[in-house]
Amino acid sequence: MVLYWRVDMLPGSETFVRTQEDHLTTWSPKTLGVVKVESPLARSTDTVLYSGPLAKLQRRLIFFTARSRKLTRLLRANRPDVVHSHFATDAAVIAPTLKRLGIPLVISTYGYDVTMTFKDTYRGRRKRSQIQSALEYASVVLPNSTYMEAATLKLGARPTRTRLTYLGVPMGDVPERNVAAPVVLFIGRFVEKKGIDDLLRAMHLVLKRVPDAQLKIVGDGDLRSE
Repeated sequence: MVLYWRVDMLPGSETFVRTQEDHLTTWSPKTLGVVKVESPLARSTDTVLYSGPLAKLQRRLIFFTARSRKLTRLLRANRPDVVHSHFATDAAVIAPTLKRLGIPLVISTYGYDVTMTFKDTYRGRRKRSQIQSALEYASVVLPNSTYMEAATLKLGARPTRTRLTYLGVPMGDVPERNVAAPVVLFIGRFVEKKGIDDLLRAMHLVLKRVPDAQLKIVGDGDLRSE
């Protein structure tokens, strides 16, 4: 059994987590998080450590201490063959307990979790150390791009245990394209870190060379009104 671990179970933007879970062919999946997030991806079968009025405080505590008696009890009761943590920041929360129990860990890294800037404070240094320890303990680390691979290795992942793994999408039979003008398509959240402003500036350069090119943007988010 593979246990999928995500501290916040599960934001609506993280379809890739559910996709992996739903398409396992050999392993049986279970999901575990710290708190439940109400979203279209949330399921009644998800197990979370905490709920109720104190859940936010308990979430903060486990992020800082990386310890939870309830987490230890659940892992001992379920005894997964492997835990797959999405994001290195989440892995840092569960790795110490997995190490004590001798349960293997797989970590997928995606972005901010390995590229963030750590403040030169006690909390910043502690956070960096916790993530480094999780990456060092992991049996396999799966960055999703060459850039993330370099960042993951720089942060402490072992090269012999790091496997570049792109997030692929099964395409099936690709229909013929009958489009008169070339199209640039963006699909994602309308938030600053997605770089939509950079894309808009780049399109000005594209249009100088390909005047009939079109830009289509699909999604939603805080920047929609802009």
